[in-house]
Amino acid sequence: MKHLLIIISILLLSSPLFGQETGVLYRYKTSSGIKWKTFGNEKVQPKYKGGIKNGKPNGFGFQTYKNGNKYFGEHKNGFPNGQGRSIYPDGSMYLGEYKNGKLNGYAIQYNADGSIYREGIFKDGEFLYEEKRSESTSSSSGNSELDNHKEFCKEIGFIPGTEKFGDCVMKLMDKD
Repeated sequence: MKHLLIIISILLLSSPLFGQETGVLYRYKTSSGIKWKTFGNEKVQPKYKGGIKNGKPNGFGFQTYKNGNKYFGEHKNGFPNGQGRSIYPDGSMYLGEYKNGKLNGYAIQYNADGSIYREGIFKDGEFLYEEKRSESTSSSSGNSELDNHKEFCKEIGFIPGTEKFGDCVMKLMDKD
C-alpha cells in the first residue's frame, strides 16, 4: 500500500510539471452519453477536480458524488483508469486498479472498521476470485495500520463516517 501512495503522490506532484491543464469539471448525463462541463452544482452533479485533457478528466484527480461517495486516483478520457481509491460515507473503501470506471485487476475491499473484507481479482467491477497480496491483514492479535489511523482520528475528535474523518485518515496514510 505504501508503494501505491508513493506513486499517487508522484503523479499528483508531477502532473503540473508536464503542462497538463488542471481545473474543476461537473459531470452531466445526456441522451448522447456523459458530458463534462466547467459549471455545475456539486449537490446535483458529480464534481471532478484535477488534471484535464480535451475537456475530460485525465491524469490524477478527485471525484465527489452527491451521495457522499468519493474517488481519487488516475483518470483517462473522463473515467477512473489506473490506480485509485473509492471511499464511501460509511468508511468502507476499495483500493486497486480501475479501467473505464470499473475495478479491473487486483483490488482490496475494506470494511468501515478498516479490516479487509476481501482482496483479489475484479473484472468490469465484478469480483472474480480471491488473491492475497497484502503485507498484513487485520487480526485479533493486533490492529492494522488503517485501524490505528482511524483510532487516532477518533481520539483527536473527528467523527467516523464524516468527510473530515476520512480526510484525517487519508492524510495519516499518506505520511506512512
